[in-house]
Amino acid sequence: METTTDNGKTVAIISYITLIGWIIALVMNNGNKTALGSFHIRQSLGIGLVSAVEGEMKPVPVLGAQFQEWFKGI
Repeated sequence: METTTDNGKTVAIISYITLIGWIIALVMNNGNKTALGSFHIRQSLGIGLVSAVEGEMKPVPVLGAQFQEWFKGI
């Protein structure tokens, strides 16, 4: 696994932006695999998938409650 920091950061950030973002991050990471990118792809999938499967509206750790307030207009 390569450790290119810039690509890893890009993949990590994109992985949290909607399902399409997650797919884009997955494709980008497959082309140039980084430990950082792979970690965040797995984390973002786990956060959305676990709650959805359990039928829960569970906020993401740390800032989840704040996101609800910030983006309440959505």
